[in-house]
Formats: sequence, structure tokens, C-alpha cells
Amino acid sequence: MGVFQAAILYPLAAAVLHSLYQLSTRFLSRTDGTLTTLIYSASTGAVLLSLVVPVFWVAPGPLEMVLMVVIGIFAIIGHFCLIKAFEAAPPAIVSPFHYTNLIWSTLFGYILFADLPDMWTVTGALIIAGSGLYIFHRERTHGLVDGI
Repeated sequence: MGVFQAAILYPLAAAVLHSLYQLSTRFLSRTDGTLTTLIYSASTGAVLLSLVVPVFWVAPGPLEMVLMVVIGIFAIIGHFCLIKAFEAAPPAIVSPFHYTNLIWSTLFGYILFADLPDMWTVTGALIIAGSGLYIFHRERTHGLVDGI
């Protein structure tokens, strides 16, 4: 328990919120149009994040404003592509592509911070990716995923 600190709850909350984001995008993409789903998700995120702004806000400079706009544009494009992917294919096909985040995170961590994951992180990543790929394989062999 000596390692446990309140800060450990931040990544846990981020993981829970990210999974809720993925689930809501998946369910909305079934019934609503792409732009409607995009607006719902962006609006919900903006409202929820606005609740913590008074606590953490630091006024950005001009460079930071430009970077926030660029990040926002890439986020919109990425979310649009995710919505289109869920419209075009079942989640069992789309979800394994999220595991490339593990590769990109490792690559950028090494390039920007000269940091590589330890054995426990690699083990956890392999368990997560392996279980997702197993689910994909199981659904494919049981005929739950069409078209492949």
C-alpha cells in the first residue's frame, strides 16, 4: 500500500472514461449519423471537462492556442474515422486496431523521453492485446463476425 497514492486514480479514471467513450461511440454509430455522433461526443466531453476547468486552468499563450487548435482538428478527424469504422464493421474487427496505440505509445515514449516500458508493462500489454485478439478469433470461428 506504500506505492498507492491518490494520483493512481487518474489513469484509472482515464481508462474508464475512454472505455465509456468507445462504447457510446459504438452505440451511437448504430442509430445516428456520423456528424450527429461526432457532435454528441464532442459536446459531452466539452461539458464534462468544463467542470474541472476552474481547478486546473492556466491561460495559454499564442503557441499553445495554435497547438490546441491543431490537436482539436486531429481529434475531430480521428473520432470521425472511428465512427465510420464502427458503421462499416463490427466491434470485433475494429477493436484490435486500437492495440496499435501500445506500439505508438512505446515509440513516442522512446523517441521523446528515451523511456522504454518495463517488464510488467509489456506483460500487461501482451495480455490485453492477446485477449482482444482471442475474442476476435473466437467470434470469427463461431460465425459471429461476417465478411472475413
